[in-house]
Amino acid sequence: MHLTSTYVFDNVEHGAEVFAGIRDGHIYGRTRNPTQTILEERLANLEGAKAALAVGSGMGAISALLWTLLATGGHVVIDQVLYGNTAPFTKGLTRFA
Repeated sequence: MHLTSTYVFDNVEHGAEVFAGIRDGHIYGRTRNPTQTILEERLANLEGAKAALAVGSGMGAISALLWTLLATGGHVVIDQVLYGNTAPFTKGLTRFA
């Protein structure tokens, strides 16, 4: 388990490449970290999938799902009774309608 929030780079070029997405690596613990990477790799392996995604909260999972699958003009069907913090359905997405 890696308990850190920031990471060291070999040099400025190395850091610039990681920030630009040209080179694999970790930038900040809340965006990606080695523990998360290992979990994702193992989940994908267990499920026989190419990849897996682990997020830090249920709202992170809901947001990732919505931003990945929805497009302009898309529809989401939901029940009137939802967990109280599912604001993306009732507030956030309505501005994209």
